[in-house]
Amino acid sequence: ELLDRLHGAHFLAVVGSSGCGKSSLIRAGLIPALKGGFLVGDRDQWADITMTPGKSPLTRLAHEFAITETELREGGAPLLVKTLREQPEASERNCFLLIDQFEELFRFALSDEHREDAADFVSIVLRLAEQRDFPVFVALTMRSDFLGDCDPFYGLPEAFNRGQYLVPRLSRGQRREAIEGPVQLFKQTITARLVDRVLNDVGDEPDQLPVMEHALMRTWENWQAAGSSGPLDMVHYVAAGTALDALSRDAESAMDGMSEGERAVTATLFKALTDTDAII
Repeated sequence: ELLDRLHGAHFLAVVGSSGCGKSSLIRAGLIPALKGGFLVGDRDQWADITMTPGKSPLTRLAHEFAITETELREGGAPLLVKTLREQPEASERNCFLLIDQFEELFRFALSDEHREDAADFVSIVLRLAEQRDFPVFVALTMRSDFLGDCDPFYGLPEAFNRGQYLVPRLSRGQRREAIEGPVQLFKQTITARLVDRVLNDVGDEPDQLPVMEHALMRTWENWQAAGSSGPLDMVHYVAAGTALDALSRDAESAMDGMSEGERAVTATLFKALTDTDAII
């Protein structure tokens, strides 16, 4: 489905709730499919560019194309296309531009002094996807609760309407695959009772996937520490703290060795990373 949308519009917006697997879907699904030749076309090589908007989206985009921000402002999308066409073996290449955590742009645009830069960034990215002088395919990931923030940017809502993919919730069977698959990849086994326990502990909320990932990583480490013999089983999962407590244990462990000053810095950091909604 991602390949179909990308092939048609050269623009793909992967949207979903926090922790639902947007970036993983692109990095572990779409990109390998592109490199495997599943996108129709006569070019089989890819120039991959991955970036996040951060605090200076134009600077970061210019850096990825090995030009200066000033050059990007003056030359815009045509300059980026020219840069791509001058690369070695350009006639055999496509360009895949991934803008991860696109919602960072909206925070950047909150400031009056940055609003125009944010608009320029969007305009350049959309023009890259629209032009056909060089095959550029643009994909971005964004949290679904920021969809309304696209409206002030000219052309962005229309692009989303053409190329949006809303990440669906994994079924229980798919979550089972996500647990068993990595273990099988390393030619090991995991007991059925442990798989069922993990599935029941995590539930079906999409934001629990990172929690499940962390708990399983710690389970794997405990299995290795126990001698790596036999299948991963309940004893290794419980020793890791289970999906209900593994993350909290690691957080407590990180805090244990901190001085009072380091704890104060940690508190400040977490407050800076947190948004609060005004109570009306």
